[in-house]
Amino acid sequence: MIYRIFLFVIPSLMLCCHQQEKIGIPKKFESKLYYLYGKYFEPNQIISMSDFEKNGIEVRDTLNLILRGNIDEVCKKKGCWMKLKMSDNKKMMVKFRDYSFFIPSKSKGEVIVKGRVFNSELSVKELQHYAEDSGASDFEIQKINKSKRIYSFEADGVLILN
Repeated sequence: MIYRIFLFVIPSLMLCCHQQEKIGIPKKFESKLYYLYGKYFEPNQIISMSDFEKNGIEVRDTLNLILRGNIDEVCKKKGCWMKLKMSDNKKMMVKFRDYSFFIPSKSKGEVIVKGRVFNSELSVKELQHYAEDSGASDFEIQKINKSKRIYSFEADGVLILN
């Protein structure tokens, strides 16, 4: 009897724990194939990362916009956040509204994101958590000892170039 239970329970647990990365919905834009994650949006009035950096935003401002950039890193555990490259080794933290969608953890390259951008302060604890998610060593995580002001982006939808 116990043997039969284990025959059923063990494979069931293995299937539940194995997460497959979801493939986005294919969308053509500018003769390129992108994959959509999150809510659908029309990619018009796109602002490039370099144009955004030239203009920036005030500390207390929040802007709704569509931004084109390049993925620098993605959460290796679930794909629940990504960082976009900015100049001077800066990065913009992108999270997905209400954790309603994730992206593949191996995503890279060009991306178009729609949502809101704002300034935020990441605590030491948050920075250490994101470092752990990105696969940093314990030594690298322990070196993080001060908070950091960054641009944050809360995305409703994401288009990732194939």
